[in-house]
Amino acid sequence: MATGIKDKVAIVGMGCSKFGERWNCGTEHLLAEAFQEAMQDAGIDKKQIGAAWFGSALDRANVGNSAIPLTMALRLEGIPVTRVENMCATGTEALRGAVYAVAGVCLLLNKRARLAATWTGLWILFIDVIVYGPIVVQSRDIVGLNYIADTLMYGGAVLCLALSLRE
Repeated sequence: MATGIKDKVAIVGMGCSKFGERWNCGTEHLLAEAFQEAMQDAGIDKKQIGAAWFGSALDRANVGNSAIPLTMALRLEGIPVTRVENMCATGTEALRGAVYAVAGVCLLLNKRARLAATWTGLWILFIDVIVYGPIVVQSRDIVGLNYIADTLMYGGAVLCLALSLRE
């Protein structure tokens, strides 16, 4: 019986930069201000954060099309940071991604789900190496090589996460 993500994820703190015309503040300052307030509200330390989501729309007029501005402004070292863009729904999309990632980790605490994730990770790695690997090597396509590297990392991450949560 599916129960969804209810009661598996909670927002424990929030922060917001001060409202107003603040032309003297850059993006980095505004990010850090909201981040510090959220950390204080949650009562946690930055070292307790395991991943981050960053939403930015209109990358040409904003901070660029990567998550690097967030990692640099908040000094988030050694954790994965995901950047999302969905125009007016960007903030909601970033929150949704974070919620489902946390819910997914909670789901993996279940033995059956860990086993399924382990086999999924192994299957992704197998398909990548056996099927796509020779095609990419023969075509010498850099985009294909980047794709296979990303997919290998994803499969490995799924496998590592499943194995690290073993009882």
